Amino acid sequence: MGSRFRNATDECLAKIRVASDCFVERNRKRHRFSDCLAAPAGGAFARLTPQVAPNPSEVDPMSLKYETMNPLPQETRDKMVALLNGIMADILDNHYQSLLAHWNARGSNFIALHEFFDRYAGCNGADNWCDWVAERISQLGGTVNTTVQFIAANTSLKEYPMTITRGEDHVHALATSARTIIVRLRGAIAEALALQDNVTASILADVQRSAEQFLWLLEAHVVQPLRSPEPLA
Repeated sequence: MGSRFRNATDECLAKIRVASDCFVERNRKRHRFSDCLAAPAGGAFARLTPQVAPNPSEVDPMSLKYETMNPLPQETRDKMVALLNGIMADILDNHYQSLLAHWNARGSNFIALHEFFDRYAGCNGADNWCDWVAERISQLGGTVNTTVQFIAANTSLKEYPMTITRGEDHVHALATSARTIIVRLRGAIAEALALQDNVTASILADVQRSAEQFLWLLEAHVVQPLRSPEPLA
């Protein structure tokens, strides 16, 4: 019985040694393949090396860029992306202002202004102005930033008055914001043309054209005729 037990034990030990050798060999091969994946750029598998994604909370959204074959120089694209994101802050601020007017306006012309403000909010929101600007940012390999924190920090519009109720007062407040946007657009168009980014200039010109049309429509509700000039003595 003792002999049979020893033989069985020796058999088990032999199987364990064989299994252990196989495990070591498999790991040795796997290690060599891992070394190949992590090899320098000249290695056959170097481009397959996985990249560790950064923690989103530690990344500045404005620093995220994407590869593009757009022929504009990188420096020009970076400047245009920053400029366009700034304009986006104005547009979205104005969008929320027009929604605020749409919901809060009161007075005898409520229905007309309620519907007009709704139309204006649609034009300066995701449907038109924002979409045109955002797509250009993406075309240039940039990241579109539309967080409320970014908008608050980068808008050039005055804070919207929360104490007004009359429709005419909302019209005046929105017209003031529209004028500010138009002034910023004029400067941005000039900068884009100076950097030979004619496409960005053209897109911003479309936004300006629409903004000036809505400024006219806003002013038509409240503007008074200019007084006749005093006669010359």
